[in-house]
Amino acid sequence: MKKLRIVSWNLRTFGDPIPPDVALRYMAEIILVNLQADIICLQEIQAGTNVTTTIGCPVSPAIVGALDNLLVKLRAADPNALWQYELSGVNNSAKAKTMRDAYAFFWKERPSRSANPHADAPALIGALGSPVILRQPEQDLFPGRRPGMMTFEVTGEDSALPVVFNLISWHAATPCNVIGKAANGASSGRALMQLATLTEIGGVLRKDRSGGWGDYVWVEVNELPALDTIFVGDCNFTMAASKADVVYHNLTTNYQPCVSTFGNIVNTTYSADPSKPFAESSSYDNIFVLRSRLGKFTQSLSFNGTSGAFDFIADQARKLGSQIELAYFANDAAWYVCYLDFYKRQHAYYGVSDHLPVYADFDIGVGSAQNQQILPTSGADNNCLFHALFGTLFGGVYVDATAATRRTNLANWIANAIATNFGAVRQHVLSVMINEFQGVPAWLAAAQNLLTNAWLSPAVYGFWDAMVLNYLQGIVNGRMLWVDEAAMLALQQGITIRLHFLNDGIFQELDLNPNHAVTELYHFGLHFFRYQP
Repeated sequence: MKKLRIVSWNLRTFGDPIPPDVALRYMAEIILVNLQADIICLQEIQAGTNVTTTIGCPVSPAIVGALDNLLVKLRAADPNALWQYELSGVNNSAKAKTMRDAYAFFWKERPSRSANPHADAPALIGALGSPVILRQPEQDLFPGRRPGMMTFEVTGEDSALPVVFNLISWHAATPCNVIGKAANGASSGRALMQLATLTEIGGVLRKDRSGGWGDYVWVEVNELPALDTIFVGDCNFTMAASKADVVYHNLTTNYQPCVSTFGNIVNTTYSADPSKPFAESSSYDNIFVLRSRLGKFTQSLSFNGTSGAFDFIADQARKLGSQIELAYFANDAAWYVCYLDFYKRQHAYYGVSDHLPVYADFDIGVGSAQNQQILPTSGADNNCLFHALFGTLFGGVYVDATAATRRTNLANWIANAIATNFGAVRQHVLSVMINEFQGVPAWLAAAQNLLTNAWLSPAVYGFWDAMVLNYLQGIVNGRMLWVDEAAMLALQQGITIRLHFLNDGIFQELDLNPNHAVTELYHFGLHFFRYQP
């Protein structure tokens, strides 16, 4: 059976400073030779200077240049694998007091043709969309850095059907190993539990009762995905810490941990004390895969038990130690040299990282014939609906150059419909308002009441105009769009949008504005893709 190898690596403050060639060459060597990665997710890619304050904004050109240089080295050493990479936007707002960084996704288009493939490497890997920063679907108050997600398809054999999956990369908030709300408004434990509030991850959230920490229940806040999903990253909370079972409850119940488990801790960072050779510190880094659910979802990607962390510091110490004639002290003596070169001197010389990369292998099962009909669509700017519907093929991805203008035109069309023919869009507008105004109790109650009572005029609420203005401003400002907004786009264009989507692991169809010329899209979470019948 063919296998997909996923790697996750926090490259400490990548870009601050810009890594020199010697460090980039060593990173490329680790990725190619030691890890034999098919896809590698890199965290802590710095935002750089002179970037905007918004979540999702691009990082600075200097940081992109360093990643380009890493890609050049991967391609030079492994030309037949056809290495590619994509970079997400920044994962936090400048208003936040926690670090802002981004996520890089590197992958081989042809893993089996690599110069150094792992056993049973897959034939093809393709990107179906650009990376997106995940947001809470209502008022986005996610604590600290948001995860980044990219959608891929992997084909085991050249003639096999592809498996579509979401790959989610995350760098958790600090302080580490803290559960409550810290002074910066976030903590790693709090953020871990809040992952369930993201629709692309889903699951249960801990709700405290009046009895305090020990008195709580688990409440499902989002359905789990019906699409293969792999979650990786630096969680900043060791699985050996107190109350880790509570903090990781959603991820270990609904997803399978692949590197560290509660019964088998794999440390991925070292002690910062150089006087303690090879003293490991924490198990922050891990990989999780969505579990099958009887009658609801069957995995196409299943963890096969092969995983671990590559200790590049110990590896270098062994190599250096073998050249030292002090037989019983060779590795310990070499430790200090490697610690200083590859670990401690991140800002003083070049360093590599204070985290070890982790990896896991997944057996590639049976794909779906319909997966072949889901086509790559840009999603980097939250305009995936317009890219999917109006986009033309550009570089293997459907892109609509006028998407931003179409977004504004849609907002103006909805504003006019609300003012002149509210009945035509009432259900769609109010449904979105209910999602968007979860954090504004009075507005939420008004939208719910208006949706339930079709005869009730919105004019009974003195703040209706403010609700409408806020709703429309969200569209104009570039938030992700809902299915009900796709329905209004179909009304605006005088077409039928036929959505294909997964429900309980089964492909379903929904016609928006039926009885017109049909355009077909694929939808999951808050993301739209071009669909070819």
